[in-house]
Amino acid sequence: PASILVRLDSKDLETQLASATATYEAQNAQIQVEQARIDFYQAQEEYNKTVEVLKNNLKDVLLSIDETKERLNSYKATIDEAELAYNIALKRYSSGVGTQLETIDAMVSLTRARVNYYNAIYEYYMLHAQLDQLLAKNY
Repeated sequence: PASILVRLDSKDLETQLASATATYEAQNAQIQVEQARIDFYQAQEEYNKTVEVLKNNLKDVLLSIDETKERLNSYKATIDEAELAYNIALKRYSSGVGTQLETIDAMVSLTRARVNYYNAIYEYYMLHAQLDQLLAKNY
């Protein structure tokens, strides 16, 4: 029987190995590029979501500030009325026409109005602190 000897040239083997390595590296680079593209789009989506959340939070805080300003004006008017009612109750009591209960009731109403007003002031400042935080203001 005749045997066929195959002689591999070392240069052919090196060329095939280099070609295979280059193909592998090209495929690996393509995979890395595609992964980087996916990571970029994910980061972009996360950024867009964050921007939307911040915009919504800013709108909420600004609306709450406006609402609190309106409540402050309302509470201030309530305090003015309660002070007037208390002064009238005091005068009625001192002239013997009103009762002590009427005076105490007017005092309670005045105190309640002031508490509501001061709570609204507190809320107003808390909302401004939230606004500063959203706008990244540092003092």
